[in-house]
Amino acid sequence: SMRGALLLGERFQMPGPGRAMQLTQELDALRGDGLAPYLAARQLMGESAYAAALVPLRVAEQRGLPLPSLVREHRRMLAITLYALERWDELDAHVRGPMAEDPALRTLAEYWRARLEFRRAPSR
Repeated sequence: SMRGALLLGERFQMPGPGRAMQLTQELDALRGDGLAPYLAARQLMGESAYAAALVPLRVAEQRGLPLPSLVREHRRMLAITLYALERWDELDAHVRGPMAEDPALRTLAEYWRARLEFRRAPSR
């Protein structure tokens, strides 16, 4: 099945990036939520394609994710992506907004705020 291929791989080997993206597109056609764009963003981040990952991360956020654990992971992924892209103002808003609102992400939000402050500090 498509879901089995995406989760377990075909013949118990994980799909390559091209096949993973194809399976994600098929999943997107079956679901109206943000799961497929979330999975696409994970694949792109795994390839260090952060600029390309930002669009599906935003789409996943707009559509919504089916589980609180995925929402939490999405927020973590968005922080990583914004940092990698040096989008400091957006990262600041993210860690002070959505990440700070989730008690489970409070420590991680503090970590990202500290990294952001370090990056924004004038060179010594």
